[in-house]
Amino acid sequence: MCLPRLIGSLVFALLLPHAVVLAQGDGVPPPLTFATQPNGLASLNFQGTEYNFTAYTGSTLVPFAKLAGNGTGYVPTCARSAIGPVVTQNCTFNGGTSFSVIVTYSTPDPYTLNASIVATNTDPSTPVGQLQITTLGLSILGYDPTTSRMFAVDATNPIAYANFGAGQVAIWNAAPNPVVPLGTTDTTLNMNCSGTACPTLIVINNLAPGQSKTASFNLRFTADPAIRPVLLAPEAYGAFAAAYPSILSYPDRRPVMAWFMSDHAKVSATNPRGYLQDPSIDVSDVAGFAARVLNKADAIIREIQARPIQPQGITIWDLEGQEFVQPTSYIGDPRIFGLGYAPEMDAVADRLFNKFKDAGYKVGITLRPQQLQWVSSLPSTCAYDPAGDYNQYDIVVGARAGQKFYKCNSDGLSFTLVPGGNGFQTSYRPTDPASVTALLMSKVAYAYARWHTTFYYVDSTVWVGGAPMPADIFRQLQIAFPDCIFVPEESYAATAGVALPFQAPAAGNPTITPLSWRYDYPTANTVQFLSNCQVSCWAKNFVNYTAGQRIGDIALYGIPSQLGPGQPEIIEAMIFAARAASSSVIVTDTTDGSVYSYSGVADSIYTYPVKMRVYFADTDDNLPSSTTYCENGQWQGENTCSLNLAGLVRAQIRYYDFSNNLVVTGSPQAR
Repeated sequence: MCLPRLIGSLVFALLLPHAVVLAQGDGVPPPLTFATQPNGLASLNFQGTEYNFTAYTGSTLVPFAKLAGNGTGYVPTCARSAIGPVVTQNCTFNGGTSFSVIVTYSTPDPYTLNASIVATNTDPSTPVGQLQITTLGLSILGYDPTTSRMFAVDATNPIAYANFGAGQVAIWNAAPNPVVPLGTTDTTLNMNCSGTACPTLIVINNLAPGQSKTASFNLRFTADPAIRPVLLAPEAYGAFAAAYPSILSYPDRRPVMAWFMSDHAKVSATNPRGYLQDPSIDVSDVAGFAARVLNKADAIIREIQARPIQPQGITIWDLEGQEFVQPTSYIGDPRIFGLGYAPEMDAVADRLFNKFKDAGYKVGITLRPQQLQWVSSLPSTCAYDPAGDYNQYDIVVGARAGQKFYKCNSDGLSFTLVPGGNGFQTSYRPTDPASVTALLMSKVAYAYARWHTTFYYVDSTVWVGGAPMPADIFRQLQIAFPDCIFVPEESYAATAGVALPFQAPAAGNPTITPLSWRYDYPTANTVQFLSNCQVSCWAKNFVNYTAGQRIGDIALYGIPSQLGPGQPEIIEAMIFAARAASSSVIVTDTTDGSVYSYSGVADSIYTYPVKMRVYFADTDDNLPSSTTYCENGQWQGENTCSLNLAGLVRAQIRYYDFSNNLVVTGSPQAR
């Protein structure tokens, strides 16, 4: 992928008390001009068209302010002024609590407006919980919601952009801050377009008495309605990636298989955890149970080895069994084997994992960021929260089936039996991500030390209410276990820099790594769960699955005997097609329209999939330092490029893994 250099910045000149334009020279009018008024912008003009959101001109720049911990919004009373590009408002609310907001507008280049904000709590004793600031709002004719991205600009998303037919406009945080504290941000921006109106709301949180906080947002126009956002505003993605840097390096993108080894519908008095989906098993015969598990593992290894596509590893989804029904479901806590639970699996687990590792496969398990208390008898007190976001659930390990699962009552002194075990697990509060991190660290440490598991599907990675857990949790896990890969069920953009998020063809889920995530992190990828996708689902998503293989997405699917008829062959055919397509690059020379085709061996050059690039230079000696290239796969599976090849008469094929490490360099050749 070749990114053109963006417009260089130019100095601005203050021409009138309330109007700023860019110095263009030779009497050429600037494409972007603005003017201020005491409530913010009075004008925002791009190439002769006015885009300012005029509803702001008659209202205060800060329409609402809140006290700390108070959900009520107060309309402040403000003294307002505009001097040149600087708008100042000194305000009071709630009977006297005071603050000031100063917005300085500038044009760092001919197409971009910057709003730099300084918000200060000028009250000597009262904290200000939140200031809501309206600026950079737009009025747009021809807004197209299908080619726009009107998401909040915050820790989960670096940019919003709107396509209006004659061009586009993008808005982003020019100075994003790392998450402080975990799970929250100091500043966010929301732009929501409806019809022709695109108002914005910038939120600054938690100002202590005397404290100041700054925010800086850029708004850029282009007359090109087709340019990719990453080319329109590369700084937005660069700043986001710098604030939330990627630390992930996992070049092996071969498939991973999943073994669902238990089923709650197949539990029985003699097989209370439904192992091997066979209620006739008597797990009290520990040696007999172990023999059955190991024989099944041998059979799985044989059926995997017989397949034309070899996976890199296998993950056991439900190692702890499924004694308890959904939503308790997957336990996701290997530590419980050391507490006496599922002794039949504890006795054979080491030999089970060794079988797969001895066959050359990596191994993995399921984790959860929630927990159950595993006890020999119920304690005298327990934790109960009427809000429902932190309730204690205890498992009495030695009790008989149906008499094990208890939930804490509202008195905090007693428990109620949940015979079916459908009592959820204990979830930490969103204000306590450190406890979630410590919990997962403990679970991983146990499994890693005992079995050297390196693939971890992390189920239910959401807080009560559904918001994804902070990416920082997985950042810390990745730092602590750098040879492992974590696959959180729910994610957002920053998660893709520290994990391989899970995707499945369910409602609203993409079946390829979201393009916006790859703009943030060009090597970002996801793990695509294929097992549940058949017939119409497969037809609908085949193109995305194939393209995903070419950009490095990992296919995750069940062992062959747990897939539907013909499904392994369909999945493998897709992977073969993607690998074959990864070995060609087509380049059009923009100087004369000539087309050049290159064929390689990306599908067989290395032990695991790689990507193919073709570099161009004027001489063989300059090929190693060339930055002009076309890559197969690119953003979403493309293998064609348009490049200016003037004077670049030599070419070279190179192969890189999906962490951008050079694998093989071909010989120089004529273009």
